[in-house]
Amino acid sequence: MSRRIPAIVIALSALIAMTAAVLAGNLLAVSDGPFEDAFAAHNGAHLAVTGTNLPASAPGVAASAGPYPLAMVTARSREGFEIPLAIAGREEGGGIDALTLLDGRWPAADGEIVMSALPGEGPPPPGFAFTVEGRELTIVGTAYSVTGTASAWATPAQAAAWAKGRTQMLYRLSDPEAVDAAKAALGPVEAAASWLDVKTAAERDTGVYLPFLSAFGVLGLVLSGLVVGNVVAGAVSGGRRRIGVLKAVGFTPAQVVRGYVARALVPAAVGVVLGGVIGNLGAVPLLEAAGEAYRTVPSGPNPPVTVAAAIGLPLIVAVVAWAAAARAGRLRTVDALAPARATGRARGRRAAALAARSPLPRSVSLGLARPFARPGRAAAVLLAVALGAAAVTFAAGLATSLGEVAAARSHGLDVTVEAHDDPAGVAAKLAGHRFYGSRTTERIVSGRNTDVTGLTGDTALAGYRMTEGRWFSAPGEAVAAGPFLAATGTAIGGTVTVEGTTLTIVGEVFDTRFDGMRVLAAAGDLGMEPDMFYVAGATADEIAALGLVAEDSGDGGGQMIGALNAIAAAFTVLLVAVAGLGVVNGVVLDVRDRARDLGVHKALGMTPRQTVAGVVASIAPAGLLGALLGVPAGMALHTYVVPAMGSGAGTKLPVAALEVFGPGLLAAVAVAGPVIAVLGALCPASWAAGVRTATALRGE
Repeated sequence: MSRRIPAIVIALSALIAMTAAVLAGNLLAVSDGPFEDAFAAHNGAHLAVTGTNLPASAPGVAASAGPYPLAMVTARSREGFEIPLAIAGREEGGGIDALTLLDGRWPAADGEIVMSALPGEGPPPPGFAFTVEGRELTIVGTAYSVTGTASAWATPAQAAAWAKGRTQMLYRLSDPEAVDAAKAALGPVEAAASWLDVKTAAERDTGVYLPFLSAFGVLGLVLSGLVVGNVVAGAVSGGRRRIGVLKAVGFTPAQVVRGYVARALVPAAVGVVLGGVIGNLGAVPLLEAAGEAYRTVPSGPNPPVTVAAAIGLPLIVAVVAWAAAARAGRLRTVDALAPARATGRARGRRAAALAARSPLPRSVSLGLARPFARPGRAAAVLLAVALGAAAVTFAAGLATSLGEVAAARSHGLDVTVEAHDDPAGVAAKLAGHRFYGSRTTERIVSGRNTDVTGLTGDTALAGYRMTEGRWFSAPGEAVAAGPFLAATGTAIGGTVTVEGTTLTIVGEVFDTRFDGMRVLAAAGDLGMEPDMFYVAGATADEIAALGLVAEDSGDGGGQMIGALNAIAAAFTVLLVAVAGLGVVNGVVLDVRDRARDLGVHKALGMTPRQTVAGVVASIAPAGLLGALLGVPAGMALHTYVVPAMGSGAGTKLPVAALEVFGPGLLAAVAVAGPVIAVLGALCPASWAAGVRTATALRGE
């Protein structure tokens, strides 16, 4: 048992570290790869500009296409839902921002449109119909634009009828990074969209994953190094006589050390191979999803990432094992051949004498004094428990934060009510309930296509979480999402113009929809009437009884949040398992060292239950101190990683998602250290309790 467990612990810790390294490395390597490939394949536009009388050339412009008529309209579905659309008049095919037909056919006559398949969105299928300015439009196909230059396309003649002189020009630049300079050279324009903004949005998904994958990867590497060092040090301590024999027959100190390093590298190599396979298999779905989203050939795992991890991790294991085994090389032959009990019997006697004076059972007091006899080994076990507790604390905090993010993304209440034709009448019928109304349209704000939401009623019920500033409360005030503020260079206290209406930004709101290009204000300031109402404290049947079209609202969860929680849970389980096995290894070595003492205790009448209690008590201090060290460490890691995840997604997170460690959660994670320690000690404790007295008395 004592020979198998160290190998298992090293192999599993190496597997976890390798898996995390390969996953994080692959995501990092392709964080901008899918978009770059798609942009090149579709000859994407570096700059899409909206306006009138736009020039075909300017300094910095390498090529251009257009002008295309561009209509900003609001389409209403047969079910009554209104959708803002930017409809461009284009023909299918190549040129700049080459359009790829994914489904159906291209518009051939008035009354037909093709919808855009933007990354991560599912457009209505062919056959779905809208009404625009009293005319019905039927979707006949779905197309893809790499930079999303429009949300739909129609024949040039039909788009021109709605465009009112507004056109769109697409530009390829000599210097793709010099977008601002090229835009300035074009002169005054109505709106401009940069490929860099689309690229940033495309990278957000992987940007969310990287910080927490890196955190678990670092934890895995640290725990792996700690476990390897603990195992090798334990092997050296328990193999003194073998070391003496090897030196007596002519082995040099370096040869002895290399032997112990080899014993660590063999199981580590197994873990590296398995971890590489698991990490690459786990990376495949993420990479395929990215390729599918951007209509490119899915990129497979990055071989250099796997090679680098496969070289680096064994190197770490070798260095740690060499440092831990150096004592074996320095040990004199005569000291190594001396009975191990003679050199260590005096250790911990004072602690044992003090513990004996306590009212605790004798078996428990003996166990509590044991860490003082092997302080180095006890410290290694303590660190393993602390790292396990840190992983649990970090994962619990992460799950709570993601739950707060999901809640912050959900702005529906108990019931959703349609109000497309008579919003005033709907509001009157809801007068006895708590509700708010909402309407969203696409407008040009600060020169960018932006989704503008007008709110009425008790707008506080919408539950938008502020990351800075305050919610709007007076006429002429508005709030905006962080990505919009960053993209337009608008600060809190600054102003924006929404089709002639000037609004003062009084706060930054957490909102990830529409790529964060979002402005919210009172519907009256925007000249809007709500098309949807959300009611709190009621059921759909109760509201339907008022003669309204109502349905229960859905939750605000998302696939990404579920995936993050699942990955975090998997890594946490693996890290806790390694921490527990590190405890098992330390306890097994300790039981083996004092096998003869246990035999004496058994001969004097110690029962198996008392033996188990003594062994578990020997690890109890590590469990308690591990919690005291691990919980703050996990909290500190959470404080660093979660804001980094928000930054990777291009937004700040609400305070509620950052400050999650209340008394209840702290009490829950505080038990992680003792649980890891006790569970790790139970197996070797049971083995010690089952050993026959005669066998234990022969132990060396």
